[in-house]
Amino acid sequence: MSESTVHSTKKSFISSVAWLAASAVAVKIIGAFYKLPLVRMIGIGGMAYFLAAYHIYTLLFTVSSAGLPVAVSILVSKRRAADDANGAECVYFSALRLFLTVGAVLCALTWICADAVALSIKIPGAADSLRAIAPALIFVSAGGAVKGYFQGLGDMRPTAVSQVIESAGKLALGLGFTALAQRAGLPSERVAACAIFGITVGSALSMIYLFAVKGRSSAARVPKKSRGVMREILKISAPITLGAVVISLSGVIDTALISSRLQSAGFSAEAANGMYSSYGNMAIPLFGIVPSFISPVAVAMAPLIVEAASRGDREREREILFSAFRLCALIAIPAAMGLGIFGRPILAWLFPSQLDSVAVAAPLLSVLSPAILFSCLITVTNSTLQAYGHERKPIVAMIFGMAVKLTVEFLLLGLPQINIFAAPISTLLCDLTIVMINLGFTEKYSCGISGLIPSLGRPLAAAALSSAVSLGIAYALRGHGFAGVLIAMIADVPIYLILTARSGAFDENELFLLPGGEKIIKIMNKFKLRKNNEQRREDRGPQG
Repeated sequence: MSESTVHSTKKSFISSVAWLAASAVAVKIIGAFYKLPLVRMIGIGGMAYFLAAYHIYTLLFTVSSAGLPVAVSILVSKRRAADDANGAECVYFSALRLFLTVGAVLCALTWICADAVALSIKIPGAADSLRAIAPALIFVSAGGAVKGYFQGLGDMRPTAVSQVIESAGKLALGLGFTALAQRAGLPSERVAACAIFGITVGSALSMIYLFAVKGRSSAARVPKKSRGVMREILKISAPITLGAVVISLSGVIDTALISSRLQSAGFSAEAANGMYSSYGNMAIPLFGIVPSFISPVAVAMAPLIVEAASRGDREREREILFSAFRLCALIAIPAAMGLGIFGRPILAWLFPSQLDSVAVAAPLLSVLSPAILFSCLITVTNSTLQAYGHERKPIVAMIFGMAVKLTVEFLLLGLPQINIFAAPISTLLCDLTIVMINLGFTEKYSCGISGLIPSLGRPLAAAALSSAVSLGIAYALRGHGFAGVLIAMIADVPIYLILTARSGAFDENELFLLPGGEKIIKIMNKFKLRKNNEQRREDRGPQG
């Protein structure tokens, strides 16, 4: 493969990641403006209803949207490689019919079974929130068909923009509905339902935008026969969906076990719900920020690998795969260490009126933070195996991981001296189990990752050293409150990048993903040049 083709591949991959990463940043910022005032408005107790309903919704959302868009993306990519525009349109319309059916069925089941589900998890007040969010399952399913189509074409812009629209709608309308409910004097469970209804309206706005974009795009005439396409979609999507459902059970397991097992260990219902809400509404959202930035890498990587594999271009496959792993390490390793060290001051700054809950959530976040790297690697390895047609392999890893989580969490929650710490401990062991199995499958079934994993030791060492320096800065500025912590965290970034520059851990093109990427590359090149000059002087010796 020529150098220009390699450069084009990198540029396409990085461009796709950049669009989705920018969207992820915007979504997280909007989400913070949504979640933080929501906690203050509803209270940590009322947020237990919101969180319980949201975990159930996330599981059903995964059923309706996880595997199906990926299947559409893969099939459209294959037809794109074969220059079959008509076949790509056939995939889209077949998927749309299937997605709408699945979404409608899940919506009806959620609405009808809301009371029974809420009672089964011992949070009966969550029933109203479940009904409020049920229609969103139809909207996200329909929008998923459009997202999968454009992702298969290598165009990530509709997906990125739709995510921002959904989040903005959730922010504006969710907080508005919550304020109106409070003024009307509704009980906390109804206020939580009004808050979560903002997600439903936001998903509807996102769907409308996606259909508008698809309507403006040029389309080939749709073939009449599409049964074979429907079978292809189901064949690819079923194992992906099953695997995603298994991993989504993590939140459902927490919802089902934490409150009930803590009450069995002697805690009151109020105390158990408070610990559950502190963990789920404070520690988990911070934990989930970094994997959400890795998801764009996986989404952008899959269709490019499929296209390269269809053309038999092994060099291009390997280049895409290695770039994905390096980006994963670049983001996840320092983030995991940073949250582990600075989790408490960050939470105290975000939730100044909930310091009792922060005291519960902060040590839980510190225990959970190492799982950030494992969670990110799971995302990349899952997408890799799916792109190579081994959609069933991640399911094996996830089943083993969920078995570990369920066993550990059930046993440890019943021990009063461990109590809520069982949740992050079980999640950490679960993710470690999954990623170890997935890496074995990735080495066996992909173009190979031998030599890559050991090289991640360099960014790991750089992150450890930069975190130690930033911790020292925070200690020196401890009399300045959160401002001192903020200075230490900001200083951590250039220190880490400088150290990785001197070790040559990353490809320059991959750094364009980061805000101010060009400036970062210039700084890193200066240190690389300085290192090379030092090496040449050493080679020449004292007489050189």
